[in-house]
Amino acid sequence: MLSLVDCHLTGQLPVWLSKLKNLQVLYLNLNRITGSIPGWLSTLPRLFYLELDDNLLSGEFPRKLCSLPALVSPQPLDNASFDLPIYDNIESVSEYNFLFKLRRGISLVNNSLSGNIPIEIGHLKQLQELVLSYNNILGKIPDQISELTNLEILDLSTNQLTGEIPASLANLHFLNTFSIASNKLHGTIPSGTQLQSFDGFDYEGNMGLCGPPLPNQCPHITGNKGDEDIHDDENGLAVPWLHISVVLGFITGFWGVCDCIEDLEIHDLFVSLGMEVHLS
Repeated sequence: MLSLVDCHLTGQLPVWLSKLKNLQVLYLNLNRITGSIPGWLSTLPRLFYLELDDNLLSGEFPRKLCSLPALVSPQPLDNASFDLPIYDNIESVSEYNFLFKLRRGISLVNNSLSGNIPIEIGHLKQLQELVLSYNNILGKIPDQISELTNLEILDLSTNQLTGEIPASLANLHFLNTFSIASNKLHGTIPSGTQLQSFDGFDYEGNMGLCGPPLPNQCPHITGNKGDEDIHDDENGLAVPWLHISVVLGFITGFWGVCDCIEDLEIHDLFVSLGMEVHLS
């Protein structure tokens, strides 16, 4: 584990970190690190937790980060070497327990990241924590996040995400912490799933979202009564079929009545109705 928290570090991430092939946990939060997240982080075979919160990082979420070996697949046991440490104080034992219980995750809170979340994010099958809040990430929430079936924490709040919430997120059965607050999402929160078990403030700040657990109900789509029977024909023109059927019915019924009153003169019938008829 390498922890350089709040050490007033500046500049870009140093390339020499790529030589630490046994590095498992990297904490570099609360510094002033600039530039983009380097792709060479994916060459660290044992890195399973990365925290770069509260820096000045920019650019997109790198696709190469989606190929971190320790987050893509379980680490193979074949030809692996194991350390069996002997501790002589309680502090060392506590540190070992901390690493053992630490989730596999990526946390990039409060930077200036932009662009879309890459669809390659679905490759990180072992990921348990993904926290990208307080950035400027754009686009839709990719369906591929639903492939992270070990995910327990997902925080995408305070970004510029658009579109609807993918219904496939209901496949994240281990999810116990979730937030998409303060984005530009719209539509109905998927019903009948554990997504509705989270608090309303996990969804607030999205003016277009509706449905439980938010208090605002989704508007029902209703049409005007006069338009209920108006349909489009093949050319896209509105055809009032109800009105047409009424007229046809009237004409048919009228001539049926005329056939039934054979003993009356047609002329007298129209005169009795107060209609002026000119016969040739």
